[in-house]
Amino acid sequence: MIELILHIGMGKTGTTSIQYALGSNHGCLSRQRTQYLGLWFDLIDPRFSGDMGHEAFGALSEAEMRRAAGIFVKRLERLRAESGITRFIISNEAIYGLTEENCTRLADHFAPFIATLRKHLKVRIIVYVRDPYDWLPSAYTQWGIHHKIMRGPVRPYGELARALVGTYAGLLRWKHHHPDLLEVRRFDKSIDVVDDFCSTVGIELENAQDRVLERSSVPESVFRFVFNSGFEEEAVPERFDIAMGGLSLSNAPTLHEVICDGFCYRETADILEDNRQMFSSIRDSIGIDFLSGPLNAELPKEGPVRERLVEQLVYVVAAQSDRIASLEAAVEKLKGRRGRRVRRLLGRIGASFPDMMRTKTVR
Repeated sequence: MIELILHIGMGKTGTTSIQYALGSNHGCLSRQRTQYLGLWFDLIDPRFSGDMGHEAFGALSEAEMRRAAGIFVKRLERLRAESGITRFIISNEAIYGLTEENCTRLADHFAPFIATLRKHLKVRIIVYVRDPYDWLPSAYTQWGIHHKIMRGPVRPYGELARALVGTYAGLLRWKHHHPDLLEVRRFDKSIDVVDDFCSTVGIELENAQDRVLERSSVPESVFRFVFNSGFEEEAVPERFDIAMGGLSLSNAPTLHEVICDGFCYRETADILEDNRQMFSSIRDSIGIDFLSGPLNAELPKEGPVRERLVEQLVYVVAAQSDRIASLEAAVEKLKGRRGRRVRRLLGRIGASFPDMMRTKTVR
């Protein structure tokens, strides 16, 4: 029987590292009669490829999801007949989602799709979970600062983390729909998540990659905090990477204010206590107790952060100065060429002006 493995996240649990490792081992996987299909369900229809395609897939009706599952089964059976592949993997944290409303909606949305698939395939659903004392700060840095998903300035940690903590509710919803399919794995920084995933799935990789997309340092995040707060709309990480301009230094918050707003995680305990019922249900249903997590949440020390900011500013100023000097030289060169052309044109006009005055007017 064909086996389909759906690795659905959560985000910030090494998902990108797993995807990178799988994507660089196609030949090795093929020899194990396994194929990594990537992130998307574009095997069903090419229009479901990419972020926009995934949104379109997430907008299908229940009947359309069941029909899509039927098409998916036929395409997988065809691949098996053509290549002998019997195990397929899709890995995408967007299947699980972010925030309580989105996560529960996606779990409900995929339920009829998976219910149809399991009639014809062996389906496994793998999700990695991370201690909220560790996950909330990491998720806040990713989606509150680096990729600002909310409109307006970057929100303080305590405000956005209260919205992000509901992401854990998705565990209960997936467990409700698929109690015998859902496999919950505990993630922390001490494990090699790629090795753990491979042993869980039953595959070996020859070219396993190092972890990617680790959370950046606090000093870099402070730069991004200030930069992205200047944009009302969503701000993707590339916007900061491409341009360091647009900052109003006179209106920039102090380092102390930025650290207190964005890097004070002392409210994590209060946030978990406010959601005690949900985490108690996770403990009773899944067997992982997050309520006994660490209580230590110290503020980053301003001294080392300030020192690193100064060091980074030296590099930024040097790089920007070199770029500005190059741009100024290029502009002056263009101005010089244009000036010479204008002078030559004026010279020709001036030389011909007497002849023009002597020319008789023709009726």
